[in-house]
Amino acid sequence: MLERTPAPVSILSSSGDEGLTPPRRLRAGDRADASTFLLTDHSGYELIDEIVHERPMSELASYVSGLILAALVDYARNHGGRAYPDNTVYQAFGGRIRKPDASWISPGQADALRRIGERTQAPDLAVEVVSFRDTFAEMNDKLADYKSGGVRLVWQVDPVARTIIVIDFELERRTILNETETLDGGEILPQFSHLVADFFPDLDDVVG
Repeated sequence: MLERTPAPVSILSSSGDEGLTPPRRLRAGDRADASTFLLTDHSGYELIDEIVHERPMSELASYVSGLILAALVDYARNHGGRAYPDNTVYQAFGGRIRKPDASWISPGQADALRRIGERTQAPDLAVEVVSFRDTFAEMNDKLADYKSGGVRLVWQVDPVARTIIVIDFELERRTILNETETLDGGEILPQFSHLVADFFPDLDDVVG
């Protein structure tokens, strides 16, 4: 017997007229409100205007985000605050749910950790590692959300160009660093300092 592939679903909260039992796994293009989105398996997805959007990351992008996260964890251990990995939910952008590839919150924001629930305040630092399927429009849309939601600093990392664009919303300044330069945290992450090259693998290790 042939199995039928289920059609895309519209999943609304229990106050809606349909979809009272949320699916166990979301798919890109599904409709969901924020509460329903958070009750399902939303790993690898963001919610934009009640539409589920996939967050694809290449192996290279995942590796680079891991290196940056490690540096942020080390910084937080020595200087305070908290570092978070990708798939951390920030419900701080109106009806949108964003998940930076890595993030950091200052000691002043580092309140009690929640066993249930998500952060409703934006991180002080959001890291976005550009992957091959990202578009300029998507990235610009995400940056607009970060700015309006209260993110203070963004590191936009391009593993192919081997550059980091530092976007300081408070100073309204945008700086492009190449791999020979040093990334610092400015006034937001004082004493954070790493060579940009520290976050990129050797060229001999990259294929494709």
